[in-house]
Formats: sequence, structure tokens, C-alpha cells
Amino acid sequence: MKFSILINSAQTRSQIPTPLGTGGNASLLALARIMAELGVQGDIYDLPCNARNLAQASPFSIHSGFALNPLELDLSQIPEIQANAALQAHLTRLQDINEAQFNQQPQANYQLRALLWQWALEQAFAGFAPRGPRQQAYAEFQQATRTWLLDYVAYLQSKGTNAPQGYHEYVQFLCWEQKTALKQTLDALGVGLILNLPFGLELDSADCRSMPLVFDNQQQVGCSPEPYHGFPEQAWGIAPYRECSPALKNYLLERMGWLSRFGKGLFLDHLVGWCGQYVLPAQLPQGDGPQGHFLTEDPQARLANIGWFFEILKSTGMDYKGEIAGDHERVDATLEGLKAAQAEGLPLAKMVIPRWNRNAQGRMAALSDLAEGDLLMLETHDTSTLLQYLCNQKGIWPEFETPANLQEFCCQVLGWPLFLDQLPLKPNQISDEAAFEVFRRLWHGAKPKELVFTLGGLVSWLHPKYRDLTRKNNINLQPGTSGEVGNEMGNWSFFAPPVDALAELKPLFQRLGPRSLNPFYPAKRQELGLGRPWCLWSSLQGKSPLVLKDGRIEVPQGSANQWELLLANPTDQPQTGLVSLHFMGMPAAGRLRVEDALQPGPVWEHDLAEVQHKGLFYQLVGGQRNHLLLRLLAP
Repeated sequence: MKFSILINSAQTRSQIPTPLGTGGNASLLALARIMAELGVQGDIYDLPCNARNLAQASPFSIHSGFALNPLELDLSQIPEIQANAALQAHLTRLQDINEAQFNQQPQANYQLRALLWQWALEQAFAGFAPRGPRQQAYAEFQQATRTWLLDYVAYLQSKGTNAPQGYHEYVQFLCWEQKTALKQTLDALGVGLILNLPFGLELDSADCRSMPLVFDNQQQVGCSPEPYHGFPEQAWGIAPYRECSPALKNYLLERMGWLSRFGKGLFLDHLVGWCGQYVLPAQLPQGDGPQGHFLTEDPQARLANIGWFFEILKSTGMDYKGEIAGDHERVDATLEGLKAAQAEGLPLAKMVIPRWNRNAQGRMAALSDLAEGDLLMLETHDTSTLLQYLCNQKGIWPEFETPANLQEFCCQVLGWPLFLDQLPLKPNQISDEAAFEVFRRLWHGAKPKELVFTLGGLVSWLHPKYRDLTRKNNINLQPGTSGEVGNEMGNWSFFAPPVDALAELKPLFQRLGPRSLNPFYPAKRQELGLGRPWCLWSSLQGKSPLVLKDGRIEVPQGSANQWELLLANPTDQPQTGLVSLHFMGMPAAGRLRVEDALQPGPVWEHDLAEVQHKGLFYQLVGGQRNHLLLRLLAP
């Protein structure tokens, strides 16, 4: 079973001394080595690695489906920089200044980094000899890029760049060199790289300019209003594809073949868009109300569209993961088409987000109810982290999740009985052992064979130093894929916990051992009747109890209990009575041991047959809570 980590490599940093101290291939390699050292069997999911609009911080603001992102280059590994002592000295000085500033105020300036990278690469290009020691490698690169590189260079030159002839080709050659070498190293470490395939490209992009048979630049793709999700209409600024056209098929095959050189699989964003795009005018008119429409609305046509796309995927030989979210009609069509394609051998795992996923009864599905082939993601680049979700706060803003939904998530997904008035949680309530127990449940209790956390979400949950609600633990600070370039107050973050923090969690991963299926029981709410205490209960099979006592969540040590039963008196008046235990599925005979984890005092033993007949006695003063731990003893 796999455990994978989602990152934005431009954001990810490590203590490796790289110029400007953040992001790119160096940090990707550092993360892969840490995962191998931890013994984690899994992949790294990276956001788009394409070249993009430098006026935007979003990794989805790409202007080529093929060109790689120069900002991911590890400057220290470029031969022309290694051979230039003066340039190395300048970069070392910049690194020293950056580290000093970063230690005072941990933010990364994306625009400054882009300018300095360009300056360093221009200096390096002056020492490049196409017919030098790397002549054969450069020839291989030119052959591999023959179908798109000239159009991409022409696009950049049309933007008014003053770069010398051959410079843009050289930069892409460096990207190709490093990405190819990175894949070889990751393969040797046993860590796969899953690349993100954005749904589209910006209207002003090299591909849209040079491929009119593939793209329609008179419109833009967006998202229809989703009132049931609370989302308004969105315009994304990317060009629609000419659906199911021969030119689009050739383009997709070429693009996926190119990306297959650098990773073992692709994560497909906005998969529902392939069954029918929602389009708006390229230039939005003034006025209120929705501006767009669906290109395809007929259910059978949508099913044919997604089937056409899946046929293309089947021919590429890669592994695929798919984000299936959006309006209900396209989600239904996509799932129906996926079921048929999987039956014919398509290796595509659909993403499941537990906080969004509902079963046939309309409740959040338990982890043991999911399919083995699902891709279980606790967080995505668009969501809050697990810590932020349970605390209902992301940075300075509340997430506005209802206590009822948080309770359902805790009970159904985490198997953690908590009362409504105990939610949301606060970070200082969560002990290290409690955080470990929750993660252990997810690690071993999830039926899907692959579990994915974001790096920031994982570290902020398990590492006490980073257990806070700052938005700097997120990849995308606010929902959506556009916005001003920025950090803490912008849309996309270029700060994250260092990957080295993951290495510091090695003792926890050693305690976990390899991932194996050990399902645990969801927590249940039980109605005891009007005027009776609130009641929650759960089997403790596959888990240890989590006890909220004196404002701190702890894990009782040495516990070998089989059930937990929580009672709460919500009134200010005493409550006394008997609670039947039939709903807990206990046997008819034996001895029952009962202790209250919240109250130091006696441990009771009862004849189980008598308890089953009469019920278990409770006596609660106003506002009192019991967290009863029950164990069945031999008769």
C-alpha cells in the first residue's frame, strides 16, 4: 500500500543551500531521498511543471503545454555555472542575503526570483557551446522537441524579449537535462513522480497561437454556477479545446508522450471538462448573471466525449489519477464513462476527498467503505489542511464549516466521537500522541491502496513545531487558480515547511510500519430520547481511544478496551437513568469492565446479562461528561 505526498515544487524548500532557498528540482530530489530514508513506498505528486506567465503566481497559468518551467532549475547543477567562478560567487552572495532575510521574515519573493533566475541563466548561456561536450545530448534534445520548440521560441520573441539567439532553446535544454536526470534518480530511489496535467492553457499561450485547429481563442473555459456547493460562475482565462477533433487527439498524444519522459503518471485536473466544457466569452461583457453555457449538454454526447478521451489515455501506457468534481450532471457522466473504461483496463484511479465524499445514504463514507482503487486524498492544493479543517480556520479566516459537518467527519471518517460543542478543535488541544493516533488510523484504516497528503498538511499535523493554522502550510492560499503574485496575502503561496521537517518525523514512521489494512469502526450517535443525555459510541477495534480531558486530547496508555461510550448532560440539571447497550452489539453473557477516562476513581465490573436486561446506570450533574471505556472479561 502506498503513501504519497502532494507538493508544488516551486514552493517546496529544503535546507539544501540553493540560491534564493526555495523550490524546484533540488527540493524535489531532497524530498524523494527523505521518503526513501523513511521507507515510505509512494509517489510525489507535483503541480504543473510547465513554463508559465511570470505575472501570475499560479502554477496553472501556463503558456505552453510542452515547455518546462525554468524556475525549477537547480542552478548549482548547471555546467556553465559550475565553470564560472565569478557567477558562482555572485549566486553565493545572493544566497547569503536571501537566507538572512528569510530567517527574519519567512517569505519568498516570486517575481524577484524569476528576475534573478533569468539573469543567472543569461550569464550561463554566454558559456554554452552547442558543439561542446554535450553535443550529443543537445542533438537528442532538439530531436525530442522538434514539433513544438520553434513555435514556443517564436511566441517568446513576439512578447518582446531581448534574449540572444539560441537562449530560449538553451534554457529548455537545461530543463530537459535536469528533469530527465531527476526521473532516473527517483526511479533508482523507488519514488515515482506524478505530474499534474492542467485542463487547459492560457488564451495568450504558444499552443493557442500556433494550433487553431486544437484551440478556440474566441472563448474561455470556466465553471458553471454551483449553488449546491456555494460556488458562483467562474471564468478561468483558458482556451477551450475543439472537442473530439482529430487535431486535439494528435495534440494530446504528443503532449502526454512528452510528459511521460519526466514522470511515471499524470494527475488529470478537471476531468469532468472532457465530457463537455463550460465556456464564456473571451472578453466578458458587463452585466450581472451567468455569461456562459455548456458546449455539450446531451447526456449521451457527454458520455461519448469522455469515452473518446479515455480511449486516448489507454493508448499512452501511463498511470492516471483523476479529479472528478463539479456539477452533478458532468460528474455522473464522467463516473459512468470511467467505470466502462476501467472495465476495459484503463489504469485511472479517481480522487476521493473524504470531507466531500458521500455514500448512498447521504453521509460521509467511512474509509473502509471506499474502493481499493480509489485515490484517497485528505487534502488537495485547493483545500485547507486536515489541521485547519478540524479547527475550522485557515490563517486569519474561518472556513465556515458547520460543527455538524465537522462532527460527521470526525465520527465517520476518523472514527473519533466528539460532541458538537467540542468542535471546532484548537491546535493546542492536540497532543503529539493524539496526532499520531489519528494519522495511524488513516495510515492503516483506509481501504484505498494509495493515501495522499500535502507536504504542508502532513507536517502541520504531525510535527509540533508546525502545528498551527497559518496559511503558509497551504499550496493555494485561496480557492481558484488565478490571482496576484504574492505570498501570505496572495492567492498562491511560495512558502512551505521545509522538507527536512519530514525527515524529523522518522521515529513516527518507524512506529507506523508499512501500510496495511486494519479497518476501524466509525463512531455513532445514539438517540436516548427527549431529555436524556447526548450519546456517542464506537468499537475500539483497530484504534486507541482519544480522550478530551481538561482541554487536552490524549491517548490513554495501556488500554485494551473494546468499546467507548460517551455521555454528556447538556443541561444544568442532574440527570440519572439507565442506558441500554443493545445498540453496541455486545454478547449476551460475561463480565463487563467499565472505567471513566475523564474521572479518576473506581473501575466497575458488571454482569453483562444484567446490564443487557436493565441497562447501564448513569448519574450526571449539570454539564458533566463521561467517556466510558468498556472491556468484556471472561465469564
